[in-house]
Order: sequence, then structure tokens, then C-alpha cells
Amino acid sequence: MNYLEQWLFKQCGEKLTPLFVLLLCRSAWLGVIWLVFLADLAPISISILVVTTLLHLLSIKQFGGLKTPSSRVMVSQISLDLIAMTLLLVFNGGATNAFVTALLLPVVFACISLKFWFCVSFTLIAMVAYSMLMWNMSNDIGHDTHMAHHYMAMWVNFILSVSIISVVVGSMARMVAKREKRISQQRERHLREEQVLAISIASAQVTHDIATPLATVQLLYEELKDQYPEDPLIRTGESALRDCAIQLNQFRRQIDVIRNGTPNWLSVKEVLDIFADAALLYFPQQKLQLPTNVPTGKIWSDDMLLPALVNLLQNAVAANQEASQSQLELHCYERENQCIIELKDFGFGLSQKQLQDLGYEPVKSHRGLGISVFLSNVTLSRLGGTLELENHHAGGCLARVYLNYKRMTDEAVKH
Repeated sequence: MNYLEQWLFKQCGEKLTPLFVLLLCRSAWLGVIWLVFLADLAPISISILVVTTLLHLLSIKQFGGLKTPSSRVMVSQISLDLIAMTLLLVFNGGATNAFVTALLLPVVFACISLKFWFCVSFTLIAMVAYSMLMWNMSNDIGHDTHMAHHYMAMWVNFILSVSIISVVVGSMARMVAKREKRISQQRERHLREEQVLAISIASAQVTHDIATPLATVQLLYEELKDQYPEDPLIRTGESALRDCAIQLNQFRRQIDVIRNGTPNWLSVKEVLDIFADAALLYFPQQKLQLPTNVPTGKIWSDDMLLPALVNLLQNAVAANQEASQSQLELHCYERENQCIIELKDFGFGLSQKQLQDLGYEPVKSHRGLGISVFLSNVTLSRLGGTLELENHHAGGCLARVYLNYKRMTDEAVKH
């Protein structure tokens, strides 16, 4: 980055967008015309200049503060430049004007800020505009063979220049956009990994802190059981302690899976059967409608997939309980090389902000911080899958899970 770029970035910061640069360039060439060439302009040219200046000031007021202008805004601003430049050139020498190459400027902005077809469209419009200026040249100049060849060569040079700019600048702009998108995705993934690491460390610490007093309680319980073997209250505590010990072992196993686990291909039916058993065990009051037709292939999975799906189920159950509902729907189907699992609740749904943020960062709500959905999304991402959340027409939320899928041959299915 040279000194000029550093100075501009320091002065403008995040305002240094294609729209900001376009408005800056327009201010420059309008200022030059007002200060230097105003005396040489015909009345109709002055009228065009006044209208263009007013539209420019209105654009600054309306769009000057936009950090991410829409394609519609960029198209309107580039069109204003192209139309104003063409009209001013029409009444001031046409193709003989020394500033006719300024028609390249709108094409450059179209290539760096708009999609491919917009870039092609503005390139063709600039070519047509220059060709019309050539067509409308005065007869005196047109009959001068030497000058006619000169202006024809200028026209050919413009056509070649605008074509090269369209291809080169457009390609480079798309390459930069793809690279920035890839860097942004990597940055987000790295941030999620850091957040997961922090949560994993905290979970491991909590598991360790609970394990020691739990072991002490178990020893005390054994002594009490020996002293009062027939006491029903003592017997009741045995199942609670056993459940705590099982849960802690599951936490330890999940931490080991995160550190050392290796994914493999697992039958879709097997995963859904385990999921249905977990739903019946943890949430017996909910009625889970299972899919009738299950894909016969396999999905890329590990031991963390089921906890990720159960986290989504837990959120769906909580949403149902808020709305006094007990119906849940599970759908599963294949599409190309993906297995899609959908879990639908009938709660009150999610806000637009929650739909955007849940799964990508912990989100604070009256039900918690959304850590379970965040961890589920991280697990799915690690397995090459994705998670989508949306509100369905019945008012509840639909969680859609995409997983890598491998079809089975007919012989393998029979076996």
C-alpha cells in the first residue's frame, strides 16, 4: 500500500467504498468543468451541467453514508455518469473532444462493483455512446481524410481499451471478491473454533470440578447404605448418583471425541433410530412424528452428531413447551449428495435477528445464550454439513440439517 492509499484509508476509513470513490471522482470532474471550462460551454451544456450537479449533490446526501450500497444504487449512479458525460460530449465536439476517453470511467466502476452482466451492459453502452459521437461528427472534419483516419483510429483504440478493461478489471474484481469472501469465511471459522475451544475448556474444568465432590458423595452414600440398608430414601439416592456418574462419563467421552475422534460413514436409519430412542428417553411427553421413508445410504458422522441433533431437539421441545404444544415432526430425505434432516416444532418461532445469529455465535435470549445451537452448528461444520433455521407457515421453527451422503448399492442394502 503506497502513501496515497494509506492517507486515503486514514482519512476515509470504512467510507472508501466503490460508491464513495465514484462520488469523489464525479465531484472532481464536475469541479474542473465549473472552474476551467464553464466559459466555453453553450447554454444547453450549462443546463446539462446544472442538472448533473444537482443530481450529484442529491446523491451525496442520499447515498454518501452507505457502507454497502445495493446494486440498484450503483447502477443508477454509474448510469448518471455515463448519460451526463455523453450529453456533455455531444454538445462539445463529440468524438473530437479531448476528454472523450472519460467514458471509460463508468465502465471501470461497473466492473469493480457490479455483477458480470451489468459490466457487459455498461461496456456495450459506452461503445454505442462513442460510436454515436463518431457518427455525429461535423461533415468538415469527416471529409478531411487525414483527420477521419485519426478519429477512426481513436474509435478503434477506445473499443479495444474498453473491452480489455471490461475483461481484465472485471476478472480481477471478481477474484478479489472471492478471495475476500474466502478470507472472511476462514476468519469466522477460526473465531468459532476459538469460541468452541473456550467452551470446551470451561466444560472440561466444570467436569473436573464436579467429579471430585461427586466421588466424595458416592463414598458417603456407600457408608450410609451399609449403615441403613433398608432405608427407602437411601435407595432413592442411588439412581440419582448413578445418573450423575453416567452423565459425567458422557461429558468425558465427548471431550475425547472432540480431541481424538475420527468420523466415518454411518447408516441414516441407524442414526435416526438412535435419535428417536433419545427423544423418547429424554422427552417422553413430546410426540415425535418419525419419517416413513428413510434414505438407505450412509452419512458422514462421528459420536458428536447425536448430541448435536439432541441439542436441536432440546430447543424444539423448549419452544413447544412455551406454546403448550407437544407435537414434533422429523423428516429425512436425500438430495444429490446430501442427506437432509428436518426437525419442526410448533412454538412461537424465532425473530429475524435470532434466525440470522443462532448457530454462528452465542445469542442471549430468555431461554439462554444459544450455546447448544452454536455447538451443534460447529459439529455439523466439522463433518462438512450445515444448519439452517427458518420459521414455517404454522408458526414454529424448522431446523434443517445438511450432511454429506453416500448412496448404497442395491446389493449392499439387501445385506
